[in-house]
Parts: sequence; structure tokens; C-alpha cells
Amino acid sequence: GFRKGVLLVGVMNCMCAGFKFISVFSPHYSWLVVGQLFGGCSQVLAISIPPLLAALWFPVNERSLATAVGSVSGNLGVAFSFWAAPLVLNGSADKAHFLVLMSIYFGAAVFTFLLSIVFVSNEPPRPPSVTARTHDTLGATSFKALLQLFLKQAMNWSLVRLCLGFGICVGLGTALSNVLAQIYKPYGVDGQSIGII
Repeated sequence: GFRKGVLLVGVMNCMCAGFKFISVFSPHYSWLVVGQLFGGCSQVLAISIPPLLAALWFPVNERSLATAVGSVSGNLGVAFSFWAAPLVLNGSADKAHFLVLMSIYFGAAVFTFLLSIVFVSNEPPRPPSVTARTHDTLGATSFKALLQLFLKQAMNWSLVRLCLGFGICVGLGTALSNVLAQIYKPYGVDGQSIGII
């Protein structure tokens, strides 16, 4: 159900932040890669939460707005981290500053996970619309049927091209944002300004 999905995302985000936190004490690149692997896997589920939440908790005339707010809030969190990280690091690359930064990230992941445990439920007390009342047939679908559906969609070349195009755009944007500091450093732009960009 919805609650299990949200809690799974929370656990994976905690593991992502936890492995990155460990990398401060044991500076091996592999800790960061494993942490980012959990973060990437959690995003596959996290991006589907806003439309599902809108379908379960909001009437039809409010679903688009609820989905948009939920989707944009994830990007605002990323934007906040790009803004906050240079402020916390303050131009320093020493262990103490990274420990503070990773502690903030880990604390935020654990805090939101605990909030999810306390406040997230599968459905509202009263369905907001007729469509929200309908039974969730996807939850009752067997793993074998889902695997067959996935394989069928994997042969849909239009969908494959769409996924590749979207993945390349998102990947390029993410890669560019990660190396922005190195690109602008020769021109005298400081890390704080790059975080705002």
C-alpha cells in the first residue's frame, strides 16, 4: 500500500544518508557510491508518491495542483541542499565541516522517516471522491503479472525512447549541477554563489 511505499522510500533515504555519513569517518569512494545507489533506487518510488497521494487523498478537481506541489517540493529540497551545502562548508574541505553537513543530511532523512511512521496512513478516513473509493487492483496483482507487464513495456520502443530521452536529460542536468563548481572556479566564482546558481 501507500504507507509501505512511503516507509520504504524513507528507509532507503536513511541508508543513503547513513552511508554518506560513514564516508566522513572512513573516506572511501565506495561508501558514497553505495549511499547514492540507495538514494537513486529510492527516487524510483519517490517520484510516484505525489500522483498516488493526490489520487488517494484529494478530490478530482484538486489532484493536478496536489501532484504539482508534491513534485515541485522534491526539487525544492534539492535546491535547498545546493544552497545550504556551500554555507555549511564555508569554503573548507576539512572533516569537521563535512561531518556537520552529513549530520544535517542524515538527521533530515531520519526526521522525515520518523514523521512518516507517525503521520502517514494508507488512505484518508473518508474518501474524497468516488474514484478514490475504488479498490486498488494493482496492489492485488501478482509479481508474475507485473513482470510480464514490465517485459511487454520494455518492447515498446516508443516508451523506451521516451525513458532514454528523459533519463539523458535528467542525467545531464544532474551531472552539470555536480560539476558546476569545477567549471566556474577558474573564473573566480565562489562555492556559495554556485550553490545559488
